[in-house]
Amino acid sequence: MQGADIKFNFLPFNGSHPSQVAAMTGEADAVLTSVSEQAELLKAKKLIPLAMVELKGYDFDGVKIPAAVEKYPGVAKLLPLDQWLGFALPADTPKDIVAKVTDAFKKAMQSDLIKDMAKTNRLTLYGYYGDQAQKVAFGMERVWGWALWDLKVAKKSPADFGIQKP
Repeated sequence: MQGADIKFNFLPFNGSHPSQVAAMTGEADAVLTSVSEQAELLKAKKLIPLAMVELKGYDFDGVKIPAAVEKYPGVAKLLPLDQWLGFALPADTPKDIVAKVTDAFKKAMQSDLIKDMAKTNRLTLYGYYGDQAQKVAFGMERVWGWALWDLKVAKKSPADFGIQKP
């Protein structure tokens, strides 16, 4: 809404699946979920891809999904909005353990097994770890935290937690 200067009613759902069902049944007009979450519904032509909330478009089996910034350049100031998964260790984990887990992670990210899984599930592998992962995570926290606050979904302002507006 902010980056495209358009208005719509935001309906929060308890996850991607219920929101996608709502779009298919007419309860919602559109849904914002990742390509990997939509993949089977896109293949079955149950959903029509409109845009990627990213800086680059996406080729889904020959169908070009444009980046939202192509039509709405203002969206770029609100990015990144990547949906990513990761894992974390407690902050007080001994450094030697962190080093071992980091080495295993780096090796796993280079493995054919992980690369094949990502391709099959239409996932983008980033391979962030350490300071870079922390920087990306905090950047996402800022974007998502303030977006949820501005949409009146969050009950507390990110400012209450010292999170600056992007």
